Amino acid sequence: MTTPPSPSSDPVAQAAAHWCMRLHEPDCSDAERAEFQQWLESDPRHAAKYAEVENIWTLSAHLL
Repeated sequence: MTTPPSPSSDPVAQAAAHWCMRLHEPDCSDAERAEFQQWLESDPRHAAKYAEVENIWTLSAHLL
């Protein structure tokens, strides 16, 4: 069985986590949202990893 890479060693996972946290902040600007959209569309791996991170974010909200 292959162990998935640690998020700290995966730059796509790091960026996806950053964007997930940033987009949920009330002070996230329209310029940042546009930058996120560009990042998201620049590589299919970005959208896939962001979806994973967003799913974890959503699931974790139910733990509280």
